[in-house]
Amino acid sequence: MPYDDNSTKQQSPFRLGAENGPFFGIYFSAIFLSGVYSAAEPSLTLLTLSLLICFPLVVYRKLRRAAGALPGPTQITPLWIHGITMIACGALITSLLIMIYFRWINPGYFADQLRFIVATYEETHQPALENSARTASMMLENHAIPTPSVLTLGFWLFTVASGSILAGLMAVLVRLIGDPDKNRQKPT
Repeated sequence: MPYDDNSTKQQSPFRLGAENGPFFGIYFSAIFLSGVYSAAEPSLTLLTLSLLICFPLVVYRKLRRAAGALPGPTQITPLWIHGITMIACGALITSLLIMIYFRWINPGYFADQLRFIVATYEETHQPALENSARTASMMLENHAIPTPSVLTLGFWLFTVASGSILAGLMAVLVRLIGDPDKNRQKPT
């Protein structure tokens, strides 16, 4: 059987996932940037929360669309692989942004946030902030602020691990409530 690039493209959940990677790279980058800049512009907090809340729905829609591109009845495993791949590729793109941001654009971001926690506690003396302020103060004194590479790796690992669980759940949902005509077994 000759090699047909078009049929291989349709059948590979890895390739389908990688093709959706840039979309999720932009999506995760929007979450990251709106979260980072929400301290300066509080209305961005709403955008960050909206993007986070809508994330499972976006994953579901992408997996449902992929289910239509895969031949035969919808199977959970290829959809799950597709979901993991698209989230991992998107997280890789955003990891690059995180590394650039924390290394060269705003290297003092976390130190500034820790100082803000300490200053807020010193002004208000709210009991709820006491432990956070003490921890922040110790981190500043001991220079225990995570490096950009640690933050980047932590983001990528967390996103891929939690995205894998979410993709598995969404793949099951696509299988259960997806296209009923495609999932119906035809009598032989």
